[in-house]
Amino acid sequence: MNSLFLKIFLWFWTAFVIVGMTLAFVVTITRSNATMLGGLSAYLLLEARQATDIYERDGKPALQRHFDHISEIGLAKPYLLDENWNDVLGRRPPAQAVELARAARGDIPLVSKFKGWKAVAAQQVAGEGGHQ
Repeated sequence: MNSLFLKIFLWFWTAFVIVGMTLAFVVTITRSNATMLGGLSAYLLLEARQATDIYERDGKPALQRHFDHISEIGLAKPYLLDENWNDVLGRRPPAQAVELARAARGDIPLVSKFKGWKAVAAQQVAGEGGHQ
């Protein structure tokens, strides 16, 4: 190990392996966020339509049970806002959720940047009664 060439050689390959592992880790995390975002977009549209249908068909108690179930299994903390941006169950949604809901348009979901494993997402849908 007294050879300068051997020391440089080992340091080069050690640095190469560390950089390679870091790059692989970053790529894995980036792809997992993109996959999560794609799944969230599909889920959000279906869930928004289902929540609207439950509310219009069965009323507030049924919607509360549905939202409680979603919260219990840890998928999300859902809110259904009326055309005046108030939660139909009388709860107080986070300000960021209301801002995102106002910005959402049509059938395109809007998702905030992820903070760890959490994000705020909004989907605007019209119920059968024509209310958004």
